[in-house]
Amino acid sequence: AFTKSLYISICRSLFAKDKLLFSFALCTKLMENAGTVNPVDLSYFLKGSTSMNSGKPNPTIKPGAQQGWLRNKSWLDIVGLDALWEGRPSGFSSSFFENNLTAFEAVYQSRDPAQEIQSLLPSLSNIEVLVLLRILRPDKVLIAVRELVASELGPLYSDPPSFVMSEVFQGTTCVTPVIFILSRGANPMGELIQLADKEGFSKRYNSISMGQGQGPIAERAIAEAIDNGTWVVLQNCHLAVSWLSTLERICYGVEPDRTNPDFRLWLTSKPCQYFPVGVLQIGVKVTLEPPRGVRASLLSSITKSINLEELLQETTRPHELCKLLFSLCFFHSVVQERGNYGPLGWNKLYDFNKSDLLISVSQLVILLEEYDTIPFETLRYMVGECNYGGRITEGFDRRTLNSILDGFYHPNVVADEAYTFSPSGIYKPPARGADAKAIIEYVRMLPRVDSPEVFGLHENASISTAEMETTRLCESMNLISSSLTASVSTGTSATFDEHLM
Repeated sequence: AFTKSLYISICRSLFAKDKLLFSFALCTKLMENAGTVNPVDLSYFLKGSTSMNSGKPNPTIKPGAQQGWLRNKSWLDIVGLDALWEGRPSGFSSSFFENNLTAFEAVYQSRDPAQEIQSLLPSLSNIEVLVLLRILRPDKVLIAVRELVASELGPLYSDPPSFVMSEVFQGTTCVTPVIFILSRGANPMGELIQLADKEGFSKRYNSISMGQGQGPIAERAIAEAIDNGTWVVLQNCHLAVSWLSTLERICYGVEPDRTNPDFRLWLTSKPCQYFPVGVLQIGVKVTLEPPRGVRASLLSSITKSINLEELLQETTRPHELCKLLFSLCFFHSVVQERGNYGPLGWNKLYDFNKSDLLISVSQLVILLEEYDTIPFETLRYMVGECNYGGRITEGFDRRTLNSILDGFYHPNVVADEAYTFSPSGIYKPPARGADAKAIIEYVRMLPRVDSPEVFGLHENASISTAEMETTRLCESMNLISSSLTASVSTGTSATFDEHLM
């Protein structure tokens, strides 16, 4: 129970790219303490071989060829395992690899290389499988890490829950500021306003957008709120650089005996080096960013951004609205997720966010009620040229956006029950007559790892992205280990605090 509580609390303050890192670090540390993982194997998984010469030629390079299917660095790592794994039950060595080249090439080409490795070498431990997977197929490491965490600690730790504003509020007091750490496309104000309405503070909160000259105004607002028991929201604190030291002094000066217990201080800021560490240490930190992955993004859209059940109850055309509303949310997920593929997704980065989705939903609801025939051309124009398209500044990106949109705002979405959003048929509109509960259950059953096909990309598009994420995971794990070691050896926590920021 303590581990779970600690995990949820810390995950709330981490961006998505760091949550799996924390889960893996926690998992491996608990496994080390239990004696179920060899620290030497973990170190080799993170760093690989330090040798520059294997002393043996890469066996996958054919005579006259410059390169085989196995990279030379990977061959160095395999040879490095000879000394590390000598005498182990698995029997793996560079000689074993050379004698089973065909089998290992099948691993290299496989869609599920981890399973192939386990079939070939059934006595390997989980961490040993990870070592070979990073050598042979680094693009599949994150999937295997997530599965390892789920098997050792439980599914919660591999798929952390998104934060709920009411739960954040329940964990605060009048002396605990809440710091929302923002990322591109994220804004907590909508949910914060909903919370204020729910808690009876809709007319008892003061929102101030920080910037030049706003410091004294914010200071007066906080002083009044401390006495009156109201809420103060300071938006974009990163813009008030010179006033942040005053903010730190104010936060440390709030005394529970002299403060109305209803008082709350809410802060939003982009990540920055100059944000006061003292405020971070005494406050509740919550990261805000669009959900990652089609499944998570769809769930967020239909359970948080819009009231799906209410919209379906109020409309006179529930079948059409259900299909097109789901398609619109799916389109929103796709255009956001394409940004993770770098220039393969979009030539430039665009800030597609919840406001684009909400205005598009409002227009869809209105036009369905006003027209007997669904005005697909009008809907596509407003979404593709105005709402989402209005953010696009590059011609080819605009063409790509509208091409993607054509597949979601298409007459067959409503007319054809066999219509799908992807060639595999995994992603499709909800069935006729589906209610909000059935739609949510369907979304929960979608794959946690997206295939590039759903974004209109080739399968190879994900390889380079996945390999970079694997490299980042291993480098970050090494950084954490180095930071903690330095802190312990010097008897200080400065290095760790710097990385914590």
